Amino acid sequence: MAVKTACKSCQKRQSAKERILDIAFSFFKTPLYEQVSLNDIAKKAGISKAAIFRHFKNKADLVCAMQNRFFNDVADYIISIKQDLTAAIWSKDVSLYRIVLRNTVKTYFEYPEYLFYMLSHSAVSIKDYREQTLLLSKKLEEKGLSLKMLGGMFGVNYSPENFSVFNLKNYAAISYAFISVAYFLILSLSGQKKSSASDQAESGCLEKYVLQEPAFDSETIADLLDFGIYSPQRYLSYERMKELDEKAHIDLSKIPPANKIFCALSQVIDKYGFPGVTVKRLADTLNMAKSSLYSYFDSKKTLIHKLLTEEIYLMISSLDEVCGEITDSTELAYVFFRALTEYFLARQDILTVFRWTRMSGSIIPEQYEHEDFSLQNFKLSADVDEAEQLDKLPFKMTRRIFFTWISVVSSSIVMRKNIHNLSDENCYEIVKLCFDFMQRGLTSDTN
Repeated sequence: MAVKTACKSCQKRQSAKERILDIAFSFFKTPLYEQVSLNDIAKKAGISKAAIFRHFKNKADLVCAMQNRFFNDVADYIISIKQDLTAAIWSKDVSLYRIVLRNTVKTYFEYPEYLFYMLSHSAVSIKDYREQTLLLSKKLEEKGLSLKMLGGMFGVNYSPENFSVFNLKNYAAISYAFISVAYFLILSLSGQKKSSASDQAESGCLEKYVLQEPAFDSETIADLLDFGIYSPQRYLSYERMKELDEKAHIDLSKIPPANKIFCALSQVIDKYGFPGVTVKRLADTLNMAKSSLYSYFDSKKTLIHKLLTEEIYLMISSLDEVCGEITDSTELAYVFFRALTEYFLARQDILTVFRWTRMSGSIIPEQYEHEDFSLQNFKLSADVDEAEQLDKLPFKMTRRIFFTWISVVSSSIVMRKNIHNLSDENCYEIVKLCFDFMQRGLTSDTN
């Protein structure tokens, strides 16, 4: 049975209240990390702010309604794929896996606002994850499906007090697929168009910090996830990955402590999410006056750009030392992935800010791509022939795209470490699994 492209809840809604929610979600059609005001929603809807209050008591009521709609629609979609996904798991039928994979990718491309809403509000603390999981559980139970069954498919124990992973392979596959779709969808949007400066100032989207990249359609990305990027003669075996682990160590003693403002920024994001970052909250976390921070940075965006750029410069310099002697491109990619994960595991206090890379699709914000700070200064960025044509892809996979993709997957693995009670060794095992998915594809016979 083919999966429906989208759940019925996602279809056009008619009531005024639902129309306001439609408008609120429309701000997430591109990556968003700013709060959306009621004035912005009213203006886009062509109504007064007072008209919104006829349907919602306050902003918090609207935010709650958005969260309820999101989890209700996610539950509907899970119900819609349940039959095919269950059959695929029990029968090991690759064709059924492909149906689920391709329809899920297509749905995200048709409804990007759901993906970017999820990224903007994704839990980074156990408390937030528990609250979101219980809400999804409630919606699923209302529709006759238990979260425990879903956890069996995803390899995760879902209970109020336990989110541990019991099947690393299933967990790695779901995580890798979701993160990769998000990354390439962001690249697709940036390749299709760039918003004007005024539009970006109004929406708060990060699109202007993404370099122009090729536009990808859902079939291209489904093919990438399905079949991988390398031909068999370039595959790394599990045994070879273990051998390369010995070369993938960063000298952590050379890395200075993280900037205290960067750590405070990470704490604020942990507590309030990206939309909740304010200079006042950052100053309070640092026990500083708000005016003192403005003596360092003229705006919140400048602050984030500057701190993130400094950290990325340090990170890539450290990785260059590890990867500089490796000449085989496939081995280089794996060592980069493994060493980067080690770096993130050692600096988890700043990791939350790396959600930026998931939202921007670029490892370096564009305004810092100038002569004295450019990826071109690093060995890792040196393209073979400007762009390397990987065996199975219909587009040029530049090293910039490829290494940023790896960095997004790596940071996401480590970000969920504490939520799912993963050890460092678990994370390194997930790296091997995800790299194998990259090279062979999710539906390979060996996977």
